[in-house]
Amino acid sequence: MAENILYLTGGQQRKNADKLEEWNAFQTARLLAVNTDTLKVEKAVDYKGPDNRVPDFPSHVFKAAHRKGDTLYLCTQTEVLLFDIKKQAITRSISHPWMNDVHHVLPDATGDHVYVANTGLDQILKLTISGQIAGEWNSCEIPTWDRFDRDTDYRRIESTKPHTAHPNFLFDVNGSIFVSRFQQKDAIALETAQPVFNIAHNYIHDGVPYNGRIYFTTVDGRICIFEQDGTPLRTVDLNEIDRDERSLGWCRGIYPVSDDLAWIGFSRLRHSKFKENLSWIKHGFKKVGNYNTLPTRIVLYDMKEMKKREEVDLEPHGLNAIFSIV
Repeated sequence: MAENILYLTGGQQRKNADKLEEWNAFQTARLLAVNTDTLKVEKAVDYKGPDNRVPDFPSHVFKAAHRKGDTLYLCTQTEVLLFDIKKQAITRSISHPWMNDVHHVLPDATGDHVYVANTGLDQILKLTISGQIAGEWNSCEIPTWDRFDRDTDYRRIESTKPHTAHPNFLFDVNGSIFVSRFQQKDAIALETAQPVFNIAHNYIHDGVPYNGRIYFTTVDGRICIFEQDGTPLRTVDLNEIDRDERSLGWCRGIYPVSDDLAWIGFSRLRHSKFKENLSWIKHGFKKVGNYNTLPTRIVLYDMKEMKKREEVDLEPHGLNAIFSIV
């Protein structure tokens, strides 16, 4: 597959999504392919989960993905899926009863195991390709099994919110695995559980290594760039480039093209029961929801010139929320 193709993960919302919780809001998990030369968008795959999901009104959505060679590692709420780019087909599904609200997957160096951000249980799992537990780490101070039951099939549970840490993205720095924590606004090393990357500005997503640096997004539209040792280098406020009376949207997903160019994902804002997560929307913006909000889209920003270079609206292609760009 040509290198000018970006894959976008997310979901198509139900028509009444504004009245639903996130765990019920998506009718189809969708993977889009975008040609960055022509900006043409094509659907790569639609997917709905298996029978091990919650019995009533489940949400079908692809959370954050990882690419390794010609394989995309995708995740739904309860599965890891391997997508063969050349065949344009899902070739394997990995699941486990502890998996709930999975947000990201990262293969190890050998490809024999995958690390999973198991957000619903505030933990990180290491699984074999056959779905056996090979390791587990807690992402908050309260031990996992003090809060949860090892014998419960959490794939059948709608939601375990509120989450204490909400681990949502995994990345590798010289063989050490890190995970970003939404609530703590940081990223910790799995082996030490100590914060190394302290973002502080706002709730975070991502943790994408590029050219010796780590790139994070915050929900309110900032790009936070760090050295690999956790030294902060620069914070770019995209609101200063591309702002009107509306919020930019829920910022999540980044693909660096160079040190100063990056594609950024934005999801259209909708009403949320957990309104504290929207507290960053400053006074003065118009009403959040389906009214006067910017669409789900990807934008190419020049962070040196502080300009917007390209923009692709994803709503006409049935992607109403975006989780990652690979």
